[in-house]
Amino acid sequence: MADEIDRYFKACISGKIDALIKCRIKKLEEDTGGADENYGGGRIQNVNVAKNGIENRIIRKSDDWNVAQWKKDLWNVNQFMLTLTPHEQQLLQMRYRRKPYSWDKVAKELYKSKRQCYNDLKRIKQEFSEGAYWDPSFLWKTL
Repeated sequence: MADEIDRYFKACISGKIDALIKCRIKKLEEDTGGADENYGGGRIQNVNVAKNGIENRIIRKSDDWNVAQWKKDLWNVNQFMLTLTPHEQQLLQMRYRRKPYSWDKVAKELYKSKRQCYNDLKRIKQEFSEGAYWDPSFLWKTL
């Protein structure tokens, strides 16, 4: 489970989730969907169906499950970060950025030993997994 939490933090803090959200929204905007081949005949079956492409695109973006899940995961990590001390926040930022700092550099920046930094991170991950923030969804197995 620690590996899953590592991937979760890495994806949220490094900006990978932001990039995934932008790509997914761009794909949804470009996807026009299937064309209606019922030219001029028959009656409308579902009155609640959006009448034009703009409405369809807005509905697809707002109803997309992946975007909603990723936004929820970002919100969970941000709310968890608010509960941490500034040193703990710095520790997470340094270890889970795109190019993470080594333990030596993290310890030097935080004025702690490597072992203390490692133990702090282990405790933070334990708090996260026991709290209401951790949602082990299937998406994180693919990231």
